[in-house]
Amino acid sequence: MKTPFCENCLETGVFCPSCSEKLNKEELTETDLGISRLLHKYKRRFYLDDVVFLKSLDLGKFVLIFTATDASFLIGRGGKIVNELKKDLGGRKVKIIQRTADVTKMAEEILAPVRPMSINTVFKPDGRKAFKVRIMKKDAPLLQMEPSELRQAFSYLLGAEAFIIFD
Repeated sequence: MKTPFCENCLETGVFCPSCSEKLNKEELTETDLGISRLLHKYKRRFYLDDVVFLKSLDLGKFVLIFTATDASFLIGRGGKIVNELKKDLGGRKVKIIQRTADVTKMAEEILAPVRPMSINTVFKPDGRKAFKVRIMKKDAPLLQMEPSELRQAFSYLLGAEAFIIFD
């Protein structure tokens, strides 16, 4: 199992200079640290050798967990691991997202059970990029997250400003 924090830091709770710098520069958050500690604790009970935890995004009611490996490794058989995470995170909903180069696939995982109609790149006059994620209006009630939470998730995921459009 790989996490953004080294094993020694997770076991002892005393951070090495590298992990301390990541926290101070805000490359990693307290949520990342909490999830890394939980996964470290779970590895004694569950098979997590193939899991590569990258980052998490705290959206209030939701926590998105980004992994470099197949999301099923972190969901567990019958959802056992993700249910443990949900319980230990105070009952907040957890979504496991596999980070890939395919933006559409990641968008579908975040929006599930809703499928995006399209993801459009908008080039602004000042040279910056923005993205429009289009969703059918009839699918709006099926969304599990608020549009503001989705916007925040897509902005992080795409690395640029994002807009949620209901057509």
